Amino acid sequence: MWQIINSEARSAKELMELDQFFLETLDQPTLHFYRFKDPSLTYGLLMKPEEHLNLSQLDKLGIKTAKRPTGGGALFHLWDLAFSVIIPLKAICHITGTLDRYQTINGYIGEALKPFCSHDCKKEFLQKPLEGTVGERFCMAKPTQYDLLIDGQKWVGAAQRVTLKNLLHQATIALCAPDMALLEKVLLDPEVVRKMEAQSFSIAPFAYTDKEKLQKLQEQIQDSLEMTFQKRAKDLFINKNA
Repeated sequence: MWQIINSEARSAKELMELDQFFLETLDQPTLHFYRFKDPSLTYGLLMKPEEHLNLSQLDKLGIKTAKRPTGGGALFHLWDLAFSVIIPLKAICHITGTLDRYQTINGYIGEALKPFCSHDCKKEFLQKPLEGTVGERFCMAKPTQYDLLIDGQKWVGAAQRVTLKNLLHQATIALCAPDMALLEKVLLDPEVVRKMEAQSFSIAPFAYTDKEKLQKLQEQIQDSLEMTFQKRAKDLFINKNA
């Protein structure tokens, strides 16, 4: 079974440090859901944010930044639901390759999201990387392999890191449309702004600034994720009681 950890109202830096700690120490399959105390942005281990972002504008807007313990590009935690999946490698029964891990875990996330997508949505996983480099340093600007797409737009993205002990899968689900005026202020490349607008899927019929509705939707999706991952534990783990 999965252990559920809810980290409420923490800074982006504290949450990323927690995931690093869990990666190093946990010995039980865990879903870690987090809420950001401030408007936040996280970025991958290899990204240099000053090359892609206007850091002074981020500071003026009160957007806090933190480095993730995984790879990937920059991700705004303003209009998403972010969480992580930590799995001891000894517990996984069949997924060993990187792409297999992405496909399996994102597949469970996609299953959990079924109730939140209308029937006419065309849902698919990107089967091969897109060509070109524009937007590759921004998670929601350029889908990567086994990201979940709805009508060709990115809904679910993720980044992973593996140690000798554990797998850490950090995931994001786009809930509301990105704030284009904000993006124009903080992104250095206007083409990336256009990519974000074109590629980002939003499920919510309201703006991310409606905090009450956003929190309710986050809670509903979290409940569905917990239920789906618990149901799928028997398919994933060597020990059926894990």
